Amino acid sequence: MRAGGSKPYRCFWKLCGKTLLEWGIRIVRDSEYIDDVVVSTEDSRIKRAAEKYGARVIDRPYFQTGKFPLDLAAPPFNRQKPRSLIHQGQNVCLDSTLYSQAAMSNAFGIVADVTAGGNVQCPLFTTKSVDRLIERFFEDEEAWQANAVYPVPPKLWTVNPKIDRLFPIFHDTFQGLDRQSYPSLYRSAGNYSVGGCGRYMSSESEKRHTYIVVKPEEGLHIHDEEDLALAEFYMQRRLKKERK
Repeated sequence: MRAGGSKPYRCFWKLCGKTLLEWGIRIVRDSEYIDDVVVSTEDSRIKRAAEKYGARVIDRPYFQTGKFPLDLAAPPFNRQKPRSLIHQGQNVCLDSTLYSQAAMSNAFGIVADVTAGGNVQCPLFTTKSVDRLIERFFEDEEAWQANAVYPVPPKLWTVNPKIDRLFPIFHDTFQGLDRQSYPSLYRSAGNYSVGGCGRYMSSESEKRHTYIVVKPEEGLHIHDEEDLALAEFYMQRRLKKERK
């Protein structure tokens, strides 16, 4: 987890009285299946806060060097008898997963068969959806990874750059698709995913992905103050329902 970026320390923005970092850790910490929550960061302030909220912390690797200081050999994955399940904070790069697994092993003696990755900038994702995602991964024996997605209306338009013409993607005379036949479209919900250790490498991307569908609000990614205001609306409505 970076302290910098376009919005420095965005993980400390407040949502209904709690920081995005706290919401993100609480979402996975309360899971029925997750044994450990691990955050990777280079920042001491984020480290102290993550530990306060109940997460372990490892140093975030610097990928621009192209070097990893630890052995990246991944343990064999046993779907029927997993040793432990760990939530690993999203590290902006798939190659970071093996590094993080090795770092967790070195620092805490943790050897996981399964990791779940997410993003603290998506605080409306729910613990219930985390558990559903884990269950879905184990239900599908052929799946390389399970992802959370939310539906997007398929009535999409784009522009032909050569003639500057606006046209609908799925509706033209030759396709013959009526509105009821448009394909289902989805977007990733907060980068939440579950997979067996050692199976995140980009060369494996052609393998099967399974998925769960969540509410669109769970995929709300907070980039700016407007997103935060919208998340505040959804979270207040959710908390109000929970108090009833």
